[in-house]
Amino acid sequence: MAIKTGIGVGAAQIADTSGIMNAYGRQIAQQQRVAAAQAQRDFLSAEKEKERAERAAAKFDEDLADIMASAKLGGIRNIDVEEITKAYNEVKDFYSKAGSLKDSEKPLFRAELRNRMNTINDAAINSKEVEKRRYDIASKVAQNPWDYDPKVIQDLDYINKTPLSKLGGMANMDIMNYQRLPNFGLIDTIIDDTYDLGKENAKFAAQVFEKGQRYKVKRVEPAFIRDNLIQKFTTSPEALRAISNLYSRELGKQPTNEELTNYIMDKYKTKHSFDYVGEPLDLERPRDSSSDQDKLSYRQQIISGAIQGDDDSIEKMRAQLPSGSKITKKISIAIPGVSKGGYPLLEIYIPSTDKQEEINEVINLASGEPGIRFNQLLNNYSGETISYSKFGIEGAKPRGNQFITPKRTVTKAKKELTWAEKQKAEKDKKNKK
Repeated sequence: MAIKTGIGVGAAQIADTSGIMNAYGRQIAQQQRVAAAQAQRDFLSAEKEKERAERAAAKFDEDLADIMASAKLGGIRNIDVEEITKAYNEVKDFYSKAGSLKDSEKPLFRAELRNRMNTINDAAINSKEVEKRRYDIASKVAQNPWDYDPKVIQDLDYINKTPLSKLGGMANMDIMNYQRLPNFGLIDTIIDDTYDLGKENAKFAAQVFEKGQRYKVKRVEPAFIRDNLIQKFTTSPEALRAISNLYSRELGKQPTNEELTNYIMDKYKTKHSFDYVGEPLDLERPRDSSSDQDKLSYRQQIISGAIQGDDDSIEKMRAQLPSGSKITKKISIAIPGVSKGGYPLLEIYIPSTDKQEEINEVINLASGEPGIRFNQLLNNYSGETISYSKFGIEGAKPRGNQFITPKRTVTKAKKELTWAEKQKAEKDKKNKK
């Protein structure tokens, strides 16, 4: 009986499924290979992630260890040790919590640990800087206490005994806040005291005549004044600082010992001379006697009066000159960088004569020996010749006490430039070039 296959009737047929099975087997094998490869990749990824996590954990631990090792607490002040050590121990306690952190918490923890350690290190640096500043200031004050306010000693002691956290603005102590102005009043006090001391040691030098008055003049040696000025300034630190500071202000530099000595002498000569004029001894009046002695004394008197700017004396001197002569009082003009001006002058004009040429001359009454020049002019024109050797003797006698024509007194602004002023003028002149 034939088997119906649904295909046809005939001999029995067996379906060939080998191709299908082979394809299916290959598919299963491929799936297995893919699954194995994925498993391998997953395994490798997990290993990498594990290694990354281990490296991250090791790096985190290393970073924390470096932060803790960055503490620099050496050299801090003893008074700050307790506070800074306490703060460091608090950071160590915070550091000990690192083992219980989640990975997500670690970045913030590390940043906080670094901030806390930076705060401690800043405090340690400030402590060392405060101590250095305190020591530097204390050393300078010890060298010259006159430069500083006495309160600086109290503040230095307070800083030394007070923790940094309680110092506030005093931690930034500025020595300039404690410098005090020099006591410039000491300069005049020493100069005046030295002038009085010079008066006690002055010796008789001459007699002078002024407007009929006769005065005794005592004189002290400049070396005596100089030595006593230097002794007084150098034995008073406060006074020495004052005069040195004044020099620097006026001339813009620190003085050498020689420059400071010259400067001190200039200050003295600006205020005082080395002569001490006593009280009037008597009253001398010109007499009408025709004797040579009286006329010579009269010569001294009118010249002394002319130097002092006395109009009557100037007119009497002009009357002995040729007709048409003029004697005019003038004041010198200031020359920048050279002279302040203001010096008293006499301009003398004498017309030419048969024996003498015209003279037009200006004589400075505040410097040199104007009396000698006046005597020479009167010798040439008055008809009476008085030698300088007699003119320099009291009463114009052949011998006797020395006669000195008085110097014309001028104000401070009208004096010759002092050594210090010349130095400053020279410095200003160079700076303008």
